[in-house]
Amino acid sequence: HKNGSIVNVLVSASPLFDSKGDYEKTLAIVTDITERKKMLEAIEYERNLLHLLMDNVPDAIYFKDTKGRFLRINKAQAKNLGISDPHDAIGKRDSDFFNSANARKSSEDEKKIIETGEPMINRIEKVMRPDGWIAWVSSTKVPFYDADGKISGIVGISRDVTEMIKIQEELKMKNMELDKALMKAEEATQAKSEFLANMSHEIRTPLNAVIGMTGLLLDTKLSDEQLEFVETIRSGGEALLSVINDILDFSKIEAGKIELEYIPFDLQECIEECLDLQAGKALDKGIDLAYFIEPKTPLHIISDITRIRQILTNLLSNAVKFTEKGSVVVSVSSEKMTGEKNVHKFLFKVKDTGIGIPKDRMDRLFKSFSQIDSSTTRKYGGTGLGLAISKRLAEMMGGEMWVESEVGVGTTFYFTIQAEVAKDECAKKAKMLIPNVLKEKSILIVDDNETNRKILFLQTKSWGMKPITVESGKKALELFEKGEKFDCAIVDMQMPEMDGLTLSREIRKQYDADSLPLIMLTSLGKKPSDQSLDEINFASFLTKPIKQSQLFNILQEVFAGKPVKHRRKIKLDVQFDKEMAKKYPMRILLVEDNLVNQKVAIRILERMGYRADIAGNGKEAIEALERQQYEVILMDVQMPEMDGLEATRIINKKWPDTRPKIIAMTAGAMKGDRDKCIAAGMDDYVSKPIRIEELQKALKRIKRGAKVSQRKLITKVIVQKKDKKLMSDPVDNSVLDALASFDEDGSFRNEMIKIFLEETPKLLDNLNRAFREKKTEEFIRAAHTLKSSSANLGAMVLSDMSKELEFRGKEGKIEDAEKDIEALNNEFARVKEALEKYL
Repeated sequence: HKNGSIVNVLVSASPLFDSKGDYEKTLAIVTDITERKKMLEAIEYERNLLHLLMDNVPDAIYFKDTKGRFLRINKAQAKNLGISDPHDAIGKRDSDFFNSANARKSSEDEKKIIETGEPMINRIEKVMRPDGWIAWVSSTKVPFYDADGKISGIVGISRDVTEMIKIQEELKMKNMELDKALMKAEEATQAKSEFLANMSHEIRTPLNAVIGMTGLLLDTKLSDEQLEFVETIRSGGEALLSVINDILDFSKIEAGKIELEYIPFDLQECIEECLDLQAGKALDKGIDLAYFIEPKTPLHIISDITRIRQILTNLLSNAVKFTEKGSVVVSVSSEKMTGEKNVHKFLFKVKDTGIGIPKDRMDRLFKSFSQIDSSTTRKYGGTGLGLAISKRLAEMMGGEMWVESEVGVGTTFYFTIQAEVAKDECAKKAKMLIPNVLKEKSILIVDDNETNRKILFLQTKSWGMKPITVESGKKALELFEKGEKFDCAIVDMQMPEMDGLTLSREIRKQYDADSLPLIMLTSLGKKPSDQSLDEINFASFLTKPIKQSQLFNILQEVFAGKPVKHRRKIKLDVQFDKEMAKKYPMRILLVEDNLVNQKVAIRILERMGYRADIAGNGKEAIEALERQQYEVILMDVQMPEMDGLEATRIINKKWPDTRPKIIAMTAGAMKGDRDKCIAAGMDDYVSKPIRIEELQKALKRIKRGAKVSQRKLITKVIVQKKDKKLMSDPVDNSVLDALASFDEDGSFRNEMIKIFLEETPKLLDNLNRAFREKKTEEFIRAAHTLKSSSANLGAMVLSDMSKELEFRGKEGKIEDAEKDIEALNNEFARVKEALEKYL
């Protein structure tokens, strides 16, 4: 072109002739085809790219018409077909290359695609050729359409997945081998666990005989030397039984036979019970026990209290064992778990100031049958199973366990669990609102133990008080000299340089009991003499390990103007036969779920010279009988899990010829209930509150083999009921005086009163809740328990009112009991006021 551009043209030329037929000129037609040329070049470029792609991709690509004939294939598909030139496949079918089964299946699939228009995506299939070639491919086939939108064939892509299938098969074989190995390992573990369980049972049988017979020997006349030998045998037997129990627990966990039991319980009570178990050992070693629960931690939770108690007891026992001086402290905190309704994660810490654990031996801690010191001359015993069991139990409850330690400084064990907060926790918190009487009150805390000071500081501060702590009597007196004023003081009894009594006497020179109430903090069983009490006039006593609930109640009473006064023991001539155990030796099992009733019965039996074991319900009683033999069972009738009647029937059936004699303990039950006791197979009964003479007569009858007829028992009940008169006074002082005579200073009676005043509000709460929720069985159980515990403290009116409610529950008529329950609560207020005068 003149302007320098290049164009593509199509030229058509033809000659023109005149009339004579001679050539005259040429006709030329020029057409610009530049754009058409560019379009054809682009098409050719795209075609070359497509050819390049098809021939170089590793996946096999092919086009087929509606008859299944190849229109075009790439090099990868040619390789699958077993040919070198892709053009050789044009017009041929799968049957020309693959075996008949593959060809037939491929034809059926493609026919369905053409008929329905639905593609086939990533189907794994095995393909074979007659020459022996085999491969696994992932095939995708989709239809393609002509200009009119009609299916004119299919396009297919096949990817070779032979290596992937081989790997999958190898993994499958390895997994099968692993499954077999795992099954064998589980079988071996199961066999080991069953062997351990069987051996534990077999060892237990002669061991029970050792413990049982030594128990009987202890109730006979022995010289001092013989007594020492027998007590050594018994303590050794009980230690061995503890080892066997550890092995049995471990074998159950290994065999997967331990199932958790989720029930509501009070976390604070659980911790306090575990501390109480170690209090005696800690006192002997001069170790302080304490605990602290973070203020926002829910206390009423749903979990397995037995297993939590087992973990805590194991950790506390180890802490006391490996600590020679200082303290052992339990602390608990919690946080709500995200995404979980009403579920919290609880963190427990058990910290001691003991010998510590070397870093190179930390890995042995949670291993089965392993101890830190495994030498034959090691100082501390144990199976090496306790921590392994505890760790597994924590994991079963959704948590974990770990430890931090420094040699010579101490050890802290941590464990977590997941637990649901009980529904009535909010209501319980509402009832535990801090009363105004404690808020802004200044309190002085004097204790040489840093841990105790810290815990008392945190506890009192959380209740709105203003605590100040000092570590010695000297520093406390310095505060008074500076003019510091306090509303109350807690003074530890045992401190170096100046003990609690000396400090208290100095304080009393400046402040009397009304202007500054003093609370004495004492070790278990170590209280000042009566003379010191009268001289100083303490408001109350707080026993280590410090219980938050007791501290709270004592402070509330002190600031409410109701200090706990010391009362001298009233001496009574109670007809105890202190020679009973010598004249009538027998092994006794007490089956009772109520704590007050347990302590009263145990103390009465001790005064007769008996050492009794305790079971909390019928189920535990049967387990105890499986471990060792007893001659007499004192059986409560109404208990959780398994009541006394059902337990008696099982015992009669399981041990028809060798079973112990069973004495029912009933709280003024009706004639029909007594009939049921005898019908269930019980041999005798005593009524609650337990009368000493009555119990002694029953035990004598049992030992002599005398049988009480059903008619005689029923007659006795009718006479008792007829003679019983309703008391107008809230408590029968004679019952309390009888309890006061159990020891030298009346502390047993006071302990029973404190327990009763702590436990009864819970029973009343259970009764009210059961009434609101129409849970008849729980209503009956709460009323029954309150009936017996009230009678044991001489609260006969309260006991009779509880009995009436129990009777109403058994008749199924609790819906109209609201007024009676209100009257019951009012009567308890009278009883509480009367009992507090004894403290």
